[in-house]
Amino acid sequence: MKKLFSILAAVSAVFSACAGQAEPIRLIYENYFWTTYAGKGLDQRAGWLELKADLNDKLSITNTYLIFPSFSMLDETCINLNLGAAVVRVGRLRNGFGFNDWSEHWYNAFIKLPLVRMSPMTPYYTGVWSFDAGIDARLSLGPVEIKAGLLDPKTDSWQIVPKNPNYGMARVQSEFGPLILGANAMGKLGRPQDEDFTAYGLDFKWTAPRIMLRGELIRSVNQGEWSGGYYLDAFYRPVGMNRTQVGIRIQEAAFLGSAATRQQTIGIRQLITPMLAANLNYGFASGPGASGLKGWSFQIVTSLHF
Repeated sequence: MKKLFSILAAVSAVFSACAGQAEPIRLIYENYFWTTYAGKGLDQRAGWLELKADLNDKLSITNTYLIFPSFSMLDETCINLNLGAAVVRVGRLRNGFGFNDWSEHWYNAFIKLPLVRMSPMTPYYTGVWSFDAGIDARLSLGPVEIKAGLLDPKTDSWQIVPKNPNYGMARVQSEFGPLILGANAMGKLGRPQDEDFTAYGLDFKWTAPRIMLRGELIRSVNQGEWSGGYYLDAFYRPVGMNRTQVGIRIQEAAFLGSAATRQQTIGIRQLITPMLAANLNYGFASGPGASGLKGWSFQIVTSLHF
């Protein structure tokens, strides 16, 4: 925790200097309180803190933290260079493999991440839900977007600078009207060892008024064994209820050659005020670990914007 406060103090000093130049500074602090499927009461808690500063019209800083009752760690902490059609990031990153942004998974009807992306099963089983250190770039060419990165995925909780950036990540996606299709690959450059992973993925997202469909298929090899799975999400906002989202998820995942776990979830998210939201989920499950994925779960999220 002392390390968190010291970093926050340094970042605040940088941001204060930016404020003297009348540049925009933004801070978001979110608290998540939830019950597990088998738990009683709001027995789980996490916080997420994000600070952003625009140094000029092209250069910005992102600094985020995950805060748990017993420990804290860095989330994304990087420098962003916006060149119009191209955006370059340097530092500690969520890699661009599929739907790997914070907003993709935490502002919808579901409480839990998809199994194929859920810690502690990842990062090395599928290699996609990790905090990597290095550099990546995104290039937009009309309806086509290309992402590529040179990364060190084996970082500790506070690492910003890569120690061994020997993994490559690539993503290509294209828009077809309301449909976006993407393909992803990530793996070690050179000859992989048993502890290294190689991951591949396909994803899609289709949007229409009040409706969104999306899904990911991810496969990886690690320690000589295959892991992976898929999930399909359907979201709907009822007419006249713009603050309400209903969701259905179908998913399956297997890790290191184990039998597959299957789960189906029904969820709802209600935005009560701009600073308060609630989720209610019910899960059906079978396979390894199914007992912890069945039944009701509930979540309250508070959000402060400065």
